[in-house]
Amino acid sequence: MSRKLNGPKVVRARDRQFAAPAGYWPIWLSVAVDMASFGIVIPILPLFAKHYGLSAGWIGVLIACQLGSQAIASPILGHFSDKFGKKPIIVLALAGTAGGALLTAFAPSVPF
Repeated sequence: MSRKLNGPKVVRARDRQFAAPAGYWPIWLSVAVDMASFGIVIPILPLFAKHYGLSAGWIGVLIACQLGSQAIASPILGHFSDKFGKKPIIVLALAGTAGGALLTAFAPSVPF
């Protein structure tokens, strides 16, 4: 005689569908574009340095400035993200990134 067990149905992880929360894909796309833009700039940075007459040391300074500002801004933006919500802070950060990119694009020279 066999017994039938009436427990909860077991669903394997590989059988589940991933349901992204609302707003997931626009945020993912904006972060991916932001990371790709940084990945595009690094390989051509020596060409910019040569064009403006900068040494290899200045390339390191430029990269360190970007990473340092990110290290300083991340906890601050994280705090504001907890306080005001993630979407407004992400939009603000992306607007800042776009503004910085425009300033860089139209810079006539290196100021120092």
